[in-house]
Amino acid sequence: MLSNAAVRSFPHNDPAALDRFLTRFRAQYRRALLVLEGVYSMDGDIPDLPAFVEVARARRHDHAGRGAQHRRARRHRAGAR
Repeated sequence: MLSNAAVRSFPHNDPAALDRFLTRFRAQYRRALLVLEGVYSMDGDIPDLPAFVEVARARRHDHAGRGAQHRRARRHRAGAR
């Protein structure tokens, strides 16, 4: 892979597993990209996209467990200009 990005996967169609996965691994990376299909063509099942979005939003600021700290720093920098 040209980007040298780490590729990790979580169990199929399981938002709770994604939550556990992100809790365990998210702090190891500065950026994360969550990719899933709208319809799983091999199985024909449809993921509960709102549940996945909820998990992703809850964990998006878990980088090194400092989400609130990062938000305060961004607000401070924005106000300092």
